[in-house]
Amino acid sequence: MANHKTPQLKLTLSPQRLWLAGLGTILLFEKALNEGIKLFHYLADQGEIIERRERERLDRFSHNLKKQTIDKVSTLVQSSLNGDPQTELNKLKHELNVLRSTLDKLNAPRSPSGTRKVS
Repeated sequence: MANHKTPQLKLTLSPQRLWLAGLGTILLFEKALNEGIKLFHYLADQGEIIERRERERLDRFSHNLKKQTIDKVSTLVQSSLNGDPQTELNKLKHELNVLRSTLDKLNAPRSPSGTRKVS
């Protein structure tokens, strides 16, 4: 049988090469750390944009809801001057309870998943 010699791959690990590899690792780690910090700040900025946009949307919705309720209350008060005051008072109480419930839901704390916690 023929003697087949497979060439051996020699890896020379001189102290100088090990030192240089360590320096390269430090440089690579610093770059990764800087990129991680940049990514963190980018994500925080995006979170601020989303929070501001949603707060403005909630404020507009709340303002519109208040305006609608004031209009309804005004209409109820006007009609109460012409009708049965007790019936109109009950309608007014109901409208205020609906408004209170809606505002409570809007102001409920959010869970980390984004859904509102119900107490």
